[in-house]
Amino acid sequence: MNFIILAHPRTGSNWVGSALNSHPEVRYCGEISQNERHDWPVQTYTQFKRKRFTRLRSFIGLSSASSYLDLVMKSESDRSVGFKAMARELKQYPCFEAAIKRSEIGLIKLTRRNLLKRLVSAELAKETGSYSIFKKSRKVITSITIDTSNLITVLNRLEETDFFINEYCPTTPSISVTYEDLVSQSNITFKELQKFLGLESKDLESKYKKQNTDSLSELIENYSDVLVTLKGTNFEKFLEE
Repeated sequence: MNFIILAHPRTGSNWVGSALNSHPEVRYCGEISQNERHDWPVQTYTQFKRKRFTRLRSFIGLSSASSYLDLVMKSESDRSVGFKAMARELKQYPCFEAAIKRSEIGLIKLTRRNLLKRLVSAELAKETGSYSIFKKSRKVITSITIDTSNLITVLNRLEETDFFINEYCPTTPSISVTYEDLVSQSNITFKELQKFLGLESKDLESKYKKQNTDSLSELIENYSDVLVTLKGTNFEKFLEE
């Protein structure tokens, strides 16, 4: 089965994509809107460049999402072909949902239960300029200050984005995966993904690793302020994980 990883930033999408790409029957093409950064099938990439569609927004404006999916997914019929699409782009282009519904595609819906850690991870990435770490790379350690004046609003917005992912294309075959499952039981999670895609079970290997392993109290400089802000709210539970 061909697939699309639906995700938000800082939810482990690079980790999942890299692991699936290590399977001999999978061709993972990376993020759909940034094709020049990834290993696209040669035929698909050539046609894509010939039409000068360098980003998804350009493509949607000049052709149809359905034609694009056909081009990518049928380029290597002997493999399971997939790529990643970020939720913010799917919201921007509703026509993409219609194209997915007309295609034989499985959706891997990737979210992160701990919204505070997702926020911290995003802020750390901005601070360090490091949005992913290869396994051989040195660990990047730093700390950040969280703006508590709008923290509740930001967490509410992140919660809404997870709802969007979970409700996207409800009639399309899908599997839901959380970042926490990847961390705590990656082998089991990857076996479930392979079963969902109809692949022979293999030991998968990702070139990426978890970026931040420190506790929130070590990563957040004003942790005491965050603690006070979240106390008594639905988000207080994220401080305990």
